[in-house]
Amino acid sequence: MDPHTADHRVVLIAQDDPVSSRVMAGWMARDGHDVICATSATDAVAKAQRRDPDVALVDPRMAGAGPSLVSRLRKDRTLRRIPVVMISPDVAARFNAEALGECVNAALRTA
Repeated sequence: MDPHTADHRVVLIAQDDPVSSRVMAGWMARDGHDVICATSATDAVAKAQRRDPDVALVDPRMAGAGPSLVSRLRKDRTLRRIPVVMISPDVAARFNAEALGECVNAALRTA
């Protein structure tokens, strides 16, 4: 099965908080998406190069990442097309699965 269909996306979660990462990954997996979790910018770029995600959820306060990760993705010829949703653990705590899914879908529609 192709992991890149409209109802089945590959989602990269770049988050160094393990609880937030598990919660977001669970929501995305429950919606039928493949999830890649990374705990650093270097890890996120390497995993993105291997798996070609459709969207990235990035914690802007992740140590050594956040905006610098977005910059690294934009500089890579094959990764620059990936829409990025910046989401911090504080905001994620107020989200629910449906709201996060809508953010992901909105990012994909504008890509």
